[in-house]
Amino acid sequence: MTRKMQTSFMADRLIGQKRQSVRSRPEILLLWVLLGWSVGASAYENDSPAAKRLAELGREIASDYAEVPQISVATLKADYGDALVIDVRDADEYNRSHLPGAVHAPTAVQIDALRQQFPDRDLVFYCTVGVRSSVAVRELLARTKVVSEEDIEGGREELGVRAVNLQGSIFAWANQGEPLVNSRGPTRDVHPFNAWWGFRYLDRNRPPVSSIATGRHGPE
Repeated sequence: MTRKMQTSFMADRLIGQKRQSVRSRPEILLLWVLLGWSVGASAYENDSPAAKRLAELGREIASDYAEVPQISVATLKADYGDALVIDVRDADEYNRSHLPGAVHAPTAVQIDALRQQFPDRDLVFYCTVGVRSSVAVRELLARTKVVSEEDIEGGREELGVRAVNLQGSIFAWANQGEPLVNSRGPTRDVHPFNAWWGFRYLDRNRPPVSSIATGRHGPE
């Protein structure tokens, strides 16, 4: 473990101890619950160390994939209510939990089939933190470009595709207290991809979600 990792680990441990001391005092815990739920889980704003590290990682990914449009969790909720949300993670990750209404499509063949089936829907991609989904968007955009000048001169219009990446992906969604589901119903569980990513970027102390938000995100 490097010095930087050791420092980060100790900082997270101290923060966890402070949180535990707060939870051991019933009057403070009650106040925390009342304040938290007075605005609702969807209004929860996470400034935990894990969420901050994830935000920084998201900016790095956006820089590495500059050609890929990125949107935030807030933008997804506000402006993409009619979008088709696509989960490109592996099956065991998707089965552990996913965004409500998300479609599992980890391969290019499945993604192209969805695009053809729902040509009028915006496509929002996500994975664990945004790397695999950024790759999926980049490859999809490359596949849908006009490939010859003859097509352009002949007046053929390329419909194109409206595809974006959810910055921070399912970790960002979970860190902000948004609902997750699996085949059994609502859940707080999130597949960490690996232990290090889960430790670094997933906030284990986010508040529970009492209900599943409604919205048309599935293929319907």
